[in-house]
Amino acid sequence: MLFDCVFNVWTPKIGDPHVMGWVTVAAYFGAALLALFVVFRIKYISLESHEKRDRLFWWLLVLLLVFLGVNKQLDLQSFFTAVGRCSAKLGGWYADRREIQYLFILSIGGVFSVVGLFLVWFLRMSMSHNWQAIVGVSVLMAFVFMRAASFHDFDTLIRFDIAGIRMNWIMELSGILLICIQAAVNLRKKKMVIIKIPEN
Repeated sequence: MLFDCVFNVWTPKIGDPHVMGWVTVAAYFGAALLALFVVFRIKYISLESHEKRDRLFWWLLVLLLVFLGVNKQLDLQSFFTAVGRCSAKLGGWYADRREIQYLFILSIGGVFSVVGLFLVWFLRMSMSHNWQAIVGVSVLMAFVFMRAASFHDFDTLIRFDIAGIRMNWIMELSGILLICIQAAVNLRKKKMVIIKIPEN
């Protein structure tokens, strides 16, 4: 019954067939390619363990950017939104869905906060050449979170436009741009140098 309901209100289609949609997809894949280049250029003069941490971070960025680029046109979040709405209707709690949405927002927001703090701690010895990428990822996750929440207020915000430029374009492309800038800065360095802090 759940899937019958879902596929009655949701069908697979290109999520954003307009020019800016495809520009954003290209931006995601371009950023993923830059992040991949960074993976193979990370070299430190000391602390091999931190080199491995940076490589892992940029590898995860590659995977995340590719996924978001594909999802930009598959629009998977609309599928999960349909699952949530149908579950609410079949479960008899559709009238109380706002409370569930608030709990969902708090839960996802808490998870993102923990992940962000963990990234700062995980990359604490190399923040100088990762911080813009971390901020960029945070912006993208905030955007994805707002899209997934499907609150009227959030939808109104991301669809708001300034001189024909929509807020969702600004948020999404700003996050990608920050990652690209960090990647470009890292690629220009002949060697990423990290200062070893004495334990005593």
